[in-house]
Formats: sequence, C-alpha cells, structure tokens
Amino acid sequence: MTKYTKNEIKEVLDNFIETSYQHWGSYSYAAGALHSQLTTLLADMPKHKQAEVLKVFNNLTTKYSKEKESV
Repeated sequence: MTKYTKNEIKEVLDNFIETSYQHWGSYSYAAGALHSQLTTLLADMPKHKQAEVLKVFNNLTTKYSKEKESV
C-alpha cells in the first residue's frame, strides 16, 4: 500500500474543514478535531520529528503574539 500524497491529504482535510464550517457555522469544531488528531499523531512520532513540528507552532505563536501587540 502506498502512502497518500500531500495533495490527497490536503483535499480530505479541506473537505472536512469546509463541511464542518457549513454545518456548525464556525471553524471551532474543525479546530478541536484537528487538535485532537494532531496531538495523537505527534505523540506517536519520533522525538526529532516532534521537535520539528512543535518548533513551527512555537514560532507561529511568537509571531502572532508580536503582531497582536503591535495592533
């Protein structure tokens, strides 16, 4: 069995997010579901991969915090 491509994964996630928004009227449900799944996936990754992904989120958190302060 071959792995899914990034485009195939993106298509499924985009469809889920859009359908969730149409059903609930916000992105909150999709965000919660993605948070739950991502937490599980990260816990199962090797530590070096965890560090890579968490660094991206930490950097985005810092960036968004700084942008909010400057507004």
